[in-house]
Amino acid sequence: MDGKMAPQDKMDCLVLACKKIFEMLKSSNEHPASADEFLPCLIYICLKANPPRIQSNINFVTRFCNEDKLRMGQAGYFFANFVRLPLPTCLFCVPDRSPPDSPLTSCC
Repeated sequence: MDGKMAPQDKMDCLVLACKKIFEMLKSSNEHPASADEFLPCLIYICLKANPPRIQSNINFVTRFCNEDKLRMGQAGYFFANFVRLPLPTCLFCVPDRSPPDSPLTSCC
């Protein structure tokens, strides 16, 4: 997401990543994935990936993307989940200093 310049390109990147998560969940279960399965996976993936400048990207997309795209449809659903991730604030500004055996960041 950080490598994209336009807000719509950042949204497209997020939508693609979220679709891949749903595909992964669908292939691991016999039934379609639900939001109850998707959100914990999204949280875990974001914690492990530790995307650079995540808060800056969220602010950029929120400010410059078409408001209708942020509120409606599939992209809006994925963005709403992404914006409300309960990630530690230290992921937004401090390099990862988590212990090797912990999925959570301990720099806070």
